Amino acid sequence: MRTTLKLVLWYLLACFATMLLSISFNPPHAHLPVLVLLALSPLLPVLITQSMIEHGVKFGDLIQLVVVFALFGGLAYRTFRQLSEIKREASA
Repeated sequence: MRTTLKLVLWYLLACFATMLLSISFNPPHAHLPVLVLLALSPLLPVLITQSMIEHGVKFGDLIQLVVVFALFGGLAYRTFRQLSEIKREASA
């Protein structure tokens, strides 16, 4: 359970970092509240992928996907690595 919560936290952190990149690449409309962006940030990788399929690959979209997958992948790898070390120590 603890590992699952860590993975969810890492995914949300990676999506938040991607949202910050998205705001710098494509500024939102002035009347769009920031809370809406924060609430929809977990959907951002899906929306970016959909945009790439429909409109073609853009450099900014590609960078955002690389950041979210590299950040989440690295943190997930670190979490699973720590989990395997804990299990190895417990069995020894």
